[in-house]
Amino acid sequence: MKRVRLLTIFRRLLTIAGVALVMFLASLFLPPARHVGEPDRVMVVVRRGAQLDEIADVLKERDLIRNKPMFVLAAKAMGVERKLQAGRFTLERTASMFELIRQLVEGMNRADLITVPEGLTAREIAELLEAEILLDKRAFLALIDDSSCAASLGVGSASLEGYLFPDTYSLVPGMGPFEVVRMMVMKGHSVLGPELKDRAAAVGLTWHQVVTFASIVEGEAGAQEERPRIAAVYWNRLKRGMRLQADPTVAYALGERKQRIMYKDLGVVSPYNTYLVTSLPPGPINNPGKASILAVLYPLQGCSDLYFVARGDGTHIFSRTMEEHAAATRAARVARRVGGSAGAGADTSAGGLRKPGSAGWAPAQALPRTASRQEETGRVDTSSGVAPDSE
Repeated sequence: MKRVRLLTIFRRLLTIAGVALVMFLASLFLPPARHVGEPDRVMVVVRRGAQLDEIADVLKERDLIRNKPMFVLAAKAMGVERKLQAGRFTLERTASMFELIRQLVEGMNRADLITVPEGLTAREIAELLEAEILLDKRAFLALIDDSSCAASLGVGSASLEGYLFPDTYSLVPGMGPFEVVRMMVMKGHSVLGPELKDRAAAVGLTWHQVVTFASIVEGEAGAQEERPRIAAVYWNRLKRGMRLQADPTVAYALGERKQRIMYKDLGVVSPYNTYLVTSLPPGPINNPGKASILAVLYPLQGCSDLYFVARGDGTHIFSRTMEEHAAATRAARVARRVGGSAGAGADTSAGGLRKPGSAGWAPAQALPRTASRQEETGRVDTSSGVAPDSE
């Protein structure tokens, strides 16, 4: 009798265990129930150093799992409770608990990496990373303006503006500002090798001048193929002692990214305003990519253009004389009004790319000295064909 009773209890326990196992496996491999109107994918941020319990809370808050204890149990049963990685993850709502755990163990995929585009200022990069990985923006910008930080990273400049290399990075919440800054600066060192530094010396530029020059090209160029020609225009103007009159430098001097530069903006007193100074500004106005740096080092040979004006579609009309430029400016303004474009109408430069050894290649001449912050500026020179919007 006692044996029968024990057997009955055993069978009941076995049944309960079987049901529990089925429920566990169902929760592990079947997707959770969905509510009507829920998006197909959810962005989840797992901070660096987050423990299993915290990660489970994040997933439950985003309705990716229904049962937190079951998720914790599943991760432990799979032996991966200490292998879940930090990062930004785009997770499918239809993913099972097993699939979620596997993705968190494998880490971020290409779609979840962070791309820092060419031409952003340090402040814009800080804002991007603050939104993406909760980076401390103030601490990041403090490092950018710390000359000792720049020196420790092999940058011979008082600021790291211009040296944060645009690329796609694996950045995760919890990374410190210096870690991010170091990663971006060292990426630039690795991509922009010693041969480019040698080329800079051959054309009479310091590396700081190259980066500064390239940042202006980056700010002007909308079409990849125009960068070398834009650089050539600026080289031509510098060789003739003409002001660069580059709209992006005015925007930088004003401290804001403006789609249209007006006549009233041209008088802002700043060593960065190339409508006032007859040389390069004292430092970069954004963080340029490799293409713009190559354009400065290898500008379009045989180019005699001195001016350009935006068409409004990202490309420019290039001109050699003031008369040609005036006509191009009128035509561009008409085209922009017809097309409804709000693009700026005040671009004044152009350039090109020719590698050493190719036909027509010749080293560029040395640049005039870079204007210092204390240099006195003169009034706007309107004789060089500047045609900003006047509204």
